[in-house]
Amino acid sequence: MDQMDTETVKRVTGALWSEPGLPRELAWVRRLSDVSQRRFYVELFDACRQARATGDWNPVVDLLRTWERRASEEARARMPYRLRFGAGEEQPI
Repeated sequence: MDQMDTETVKRVTGALWSEPGLPRELAWVRRLSDVSQRRFYVELFDACRQARATGDWNPVVDLLRTWERRASEEARARMPYRLRFGAGEEQPI
């Protein structure tokens, strides 16, 4: 995501709402917990709506970077459980 400019963010978020599947640039979303994914989509929708109204997409870029870091943190936090219980038997933290 660090490489994304506002035009790329517009394209990726547009694809998210209009095309099936998750754009490859947002593959990290799968690392979020179910609750975090729901929160992410709500926040992203609101940020995109605001960006369309104002023309300023920088807050969307910042939001995506923040959530990408969170996805990495959540994945790291779950790793000891995956190693202990197996990937198919994920345990709550």
